[in-house]
Amino acid sequence: MTEQMIEHLMLLTKQKHYRKDNRYGYETGRSPFIDYILEDKESYKPLSSSICRFTGKPWIDRDNDFLIGESGGVLMKIDFVFVGTEIFSRVADFYEKHGCYCLEPDDSPNAIKFWQREMDRRVKGVQAYCKLYIKDIPAYLAAKSDAERKALLHKIRITGDHYNYLNYGRIERAPNEKERKQLDKEGRFKVNTVEGFPRFWDGDYWNFKIDELIANNSCNLCKAKPESAWPYMSSLARKYLNSDLEFEYSGSLFSMKPILKVSEIDDSRPTVIKQFSEKPTFISVLSGKINTVYDLDEVLA
Repeated sequence: MTEQMIEHLMLLTKQKHYRKDNRYGYETGRSPFIDYILEDKESYKPLSSSICRFTGKPWIDRDNDFLIGESGGVLMKIDFVFVGTEIFSRVADFYEKHGCYCLEPDDSPNAIKFWQREMDRRVKGVQAYCKLYIKDIPAYLAAKSDAERKALLHKIRITGDHYNYLNYGRIERAPNEKERKQLDKEGRFKVNTVEGFPRFWDGDYWNFKIDELIANNSCNLCKAKPESAWPYMSSLARKYLNSDLEFEYSGSLFSMKPILKVSEIDDSRPTVIKQFSEKPTFISVLSGKINTVYDLDEVLA
């Protein structure tokens, strides 16, 4: 742990009172996000204690990572830092060393067991003792043995998508120390990015946790959703309503409609039906409209 990291961790334990003379020059009030991290969050209720307006049921927050703000918004419960997160990337490290994920033959018991374990992790996520509460930072830094430090760490779970990203994704990223030395040795001093496995970042942790929260609670917060067609649709609807009727925008629901590439020209919605097997009967239906389900009559007759 570097001196700068220790200084930053110690600053986190000051709660609302940053030292104005600290070498990094931060003063309370300059960054709302940092001030929120340092804020005492006891006044906020757990998100799981409130009702989700999308489902009418209590919010599903598997790891108690979120809170309800004063205005009813959802807040990240950032009251901890991450320690030793390289443990989440061991499978990626193995691949970097050996060029494969498993050295055993594909049909061997060990390989089958490995891939079953990996499938489970890629769906459910994985836990490790990597959570250090901000209030425990001074004790962690003052600990005289690994056992004392380990006792202060708590379990934290990353999602299946996050695990999959860390161990099976390849991105363009800044080179690590080993990669930088190799690039310099080859005279490639101007190369600033390399292709490799992602490293653990706290921002990614929250990004994937938010995605899971959205999925578990039927939230309509897709990042790639288009702008609302309300202006057009409302003007169209008014043509069929009495002039004395009033209505207003409440919210949007988005759906995915599969179409063929050729349909991008004329926006047609043909139905594509393929039968893959008879025993058991397995039929694939690709259609853009529900009423085309009647096209199945010829296949199922």
